[in-house]
Amino acid sequence: MEQASYNYGNRCGHVPNSPRLYVRPAFKKKTYDILTDAQKNLAEYYSDPKNWLKNIEESRFDVDKGHSMGQQRTESREAVAAVTGVILDHLDLDTMNIVRYKQGTPKNMSIYDIAEKAGINYDRCWRALMVLQNASYVTSKQAQIKEIALKRVSLTLLHHLGISALRVHLCRGKKHKSLEMKRGETAIQNNPQLKKAMKSLKEALCKPIKTLEQKEEAEKEKQRKYFCKCSRELFLNLEPQIKAGKMSIGDINRILYERGIYHPDLPKEKVFGKT
Repeated sequence: MEQASYNYGNRCGHVPNSPRLYVRPAFKKKTYDILTDAQKNLAEYYSDPKNWLKNIEESRFDVDKGHSMGQQRTESREAVAAVTGVILDHLDLDTMNIVRYKQGTPKNMSIYDIAEKAGINYDRCWRALMVLQNASYVTSKQAQIKEIALKRVSLTLLHHLGISALRVHLCRGKKHKSLEMKRGETAIQNNPQLKKAMKSLKEALCKPIKTLEQKEEAEKEKQRKYFCKCSRELFLNLEPQIKAGKMSIGDINRILYERGIYHPDLPKEKVFGKT
């Protein structure tokens, strides 16, 4: 029986000078920049625990004795860094929950899920989660003994990994906006009447907005075409009288104006010309 494959206790294969930290799978799509930067800074925590994830050091302080319980072991820091890497890689910035997707549905991650992805055994993962929970970086619900389903991650975790509150706020704002747009698109697709209304609105918005001058010019062009059409018809009807000298162009224009048909800007002598 190969006991080394179980990675229990001091036989976990930990090498202080060569920690096994969580490595994000290459097949996963690109994540948010703040999470990528937090992952990079997480590697510094292993070698410099006093300047990163400060709440862990503070949580080890014994108030009754008035001093710290001692420096955190490298084996524990390795497990905490690996587990935190998994948490950052599965962090939903919208809800700040740790989720895994099963058939497109987000599910809370259990300790077994985190241990598997972190590459450590159950006990090490549980102890690392207890360290993070005591430092107020994560909250969880205790279903059974040593069975933890993570519920929420504190923003302090990102702050203590070098991510400013402003960057977190801006990134979460983009995430909220993106989700709202997706929810709106889904609601429109599921409602035929709303879908039709949005289509009409989109067509209306795509049409060019005409200025007052453009509207006036369009109306004049309409009057020009109508005047030319009516003048031609009237000229053809009265052509014999015009050729006989009984009527002039001025008489034609007067008849048109009496009927409310006029040319907006063309001189009278060009009324019967080509258009």
